[in-house]
Amino acid sequence: MVELALVLFGITVALQRKSIAYRFAIGIALLPLPILAGLPPVLLDMPAQAANGWFLLMAPISLLLTIGLLIGLRRPAARAYFSEA
Repeated sequence: MVELALVLFGITVALQRKSIAYRFAIGIALLPLPILAGLPPVLLDMPAQAANGWFLLMAPISLLLTIGLLIGLRRPAARAYFSEA
């Protein structure tokens, strides 16, 4: 629930182009690994072997997604968007 609240708050301030939204966006960009690789096995009550396989499949995909998001957010155009204009 905390992650959902942070995402909603981040979206709200991003629409207002506040500079704090940039820091929230970077924080949210770090969430794919725990959400994609760790959450589904817990929610679906997977056996240990299936959960390990799921993690091994989703961890590299999640890391690539996180790296892509962080690279995109570090670009000058992204920083310029959050300028409180």
